[in-house]
Amino acid sequence: MDSRSKIKFGVLGCSRVAQKGMLPAICDSNFAELAMVGSRTTEKAREFAEQFHCDARGTYDEVINNKDIHAVYISLPNSLHEEWAIKAAERGKHVICEKPAALSYASAKKMAAVCGKNNTRLMEGLMFRYHPQHAKVRELITGGVLGELLRFEGCFGYAMPDKASAMMNKKLGGGSFHASATYPVYASRMIFGEEPESVLCNLKIDPASGVDVRTDMVLRYSNGKFAFISSMFGSYFQSTYSVLGSQANIRMGRAYAVPREMGTKIFLDADDQVQEIVMEPADQFRLMLDDFCQEIFKGAASVKNYENDLLAQARVFEAARLSDQEKRVVGISEIDDRVDVPLPEKHRAPTKLVSLPTKNSRILLTGGAGNLGRAILQSKLFDNIIAPSHQELDITKPESIRKFLKENRPDIIIHSAAVVRMSECENKLWKQEAVETNIIGTCNLVKEILGSGQEGADIRFIYISTDGVYPGARGNYSEQDAAIPYNNYGWTKLGGECAVHLLPNFCVIRTSFFDPAKIKFETSATDMFSSKMPLDRVPKAIAAAIKSNFIGTVNIGGDKKSEYERYKEFKPSLKPCRREDILKNIEFNLARDASLDSSLWEKINAGT
Repeated sequence: MDSRSKIKFGVLGCSRVAQKGMLPAICDSNFAELAMVGSRTTEKAREFAEQFHCDARGTYDEVINNKDIHAVYISLPNSLHEEWAIKAAERGKHVICEKPAALSYASAKKMAAVCGKNNTRLMEGLMFRYHPQHAKVRELITGGVLGELLRFEGCFGYAMPDKASAMMNKKLGGGSFHASATYPVYASRMIFGEEPESVLCNLKIDPASGVDVRTDMVLRYSNGKFAFISSMFGSYFQSTYSVLGSQANIRMGRAYAVPREMGTKIFLDADDQVQEIVMEPADQFRLMLDDFCQEIFKGAASVKNYENDLLAQARVFEAARLSDQEKRVVGISEIDDRVDVPLPEKHRAPTKLVSLPTKNSRILLTGGAGNLGRAILQSKLFDNIIAPSHQELDITKPESIRKFLKENRPDIIIHSAAVVRMSECENKLWKQEAVETNIIGTCNLVKEILGSGQEGADIRFIYISTDGVYPGARGNYSEQDAAIPYNNYGWTKLGGECAVHLLPNFCVIRTSFFDPAKIKFETSATDMFSSKMPLDRVPKAIAAAIKSNFIGTVNIGGDKKSEYERYKEFKPSLKPCRREDILKNIEFNLARDASLDSSLWEKINAGT
């Protein structure tokens, strides 16, 4: 294509993503041309211009005032996106803005309005969506390979950024919420082909920088579909998502950050066989750029609404901010009339902390009929404890929780109610019940506690989670490791954890236990490891956790042993086997090594 019929781009910001992704794409494109590079410093502008054989360079203002430039690519710190997108649009330039395009829904609406007024196009630079692998996933879904869609799981995590980087600077709009969560959130919208109905979000704030270093979200879509979103700084690299259907499961090998020379794989798990679908390398930056340029050439005939897509994404993130700030599930429809919700400085702290043992503390135990619930009641460690039946307290019904809390006014809640058997959580008939109990039931509890005012804010909430929230591959997992469950039970419990983090006075206990009196199997694996505890040790740990007043998530486990070694102590007739022997007879995955690092708990417990 002749250079006279190309879109001439100016670049604002000499970032790494511009250098590695967008500038090479502009130079390779048949529809775009690099016309000018803008930077805060002359030296940086010169360096980038020379690297990409561009004759013109200057300041940001000089780029947007250059009459030969048709469009700009903005790769500045997040806090500068709105200012320069609007300035560029007012000078008649089309805009591709790195994600997140805006730091609030109000900002996104303002940017879109100015671009519309000036007849310029505005796109958010989520380039990953243009990689052909996602179209392949959609093809498999529309072809019915997955059956009914049930769940999306997306994670984007990587090493802790340098403290001096924009990603760790609150004033510049840094944090995992903006830097990473944008990808899996958008991917869930893209895969489900619709907008979520509500969002529950929790941000973990780094006290030194004030930015969020971890984001956990649960998005609810129509017909009971859920998306579980995680993003984090300081983790092993993860750039993936999976989609579970009633007939098959799809997992992406590399979903978001895909270098143009890298091939990718899609793993289709159906009928007890895993098929690898190999995708050829693709330049997702260039595919996005070319699509944008071709729509500009179409003028009034353009059919792609980049602006509405940007606004829809910003709307979800505004709801997520509100969810984290107000510690509740937020309906997306609530955002229409809101102006802006800033990210919170820190979470509200409880006004008092309750300790055990005390004769005056009123304790509510959910799941009292389960193995753990019975062990807690039989331990005699807790005075003034009440364990209502399902008829007396149904956590899947908010009105039942509201009534019970009002009548009983607990100081402490030990939430152990859950669908816990892995076989049940994987069974098609039980999957929805596991979601309703483990996720929705916990969300209902949290919502009603927060809705009961300061009295609810002072409740000490103990949530019994599982070691199954970890991948279960290498063991010795600490609380800082990425939570990427290996089965449905782990995912539903992780969804519950996300809700609990909205409470000001909570303790999530990740643990695993067994009842020595109920070892019914005759063989156990010598190559599967865990740190499971005998059931009677768990109530003692719960009592200690309450007394500690620790707020956060903690691993509590016993010594690391093979399953065979652990169970044989209580059942001498047990025979050894291999993990693969067990997997032949079940329809769900088992961890190779789910052992926990309990060093944090040892420190906490030592201080109680």
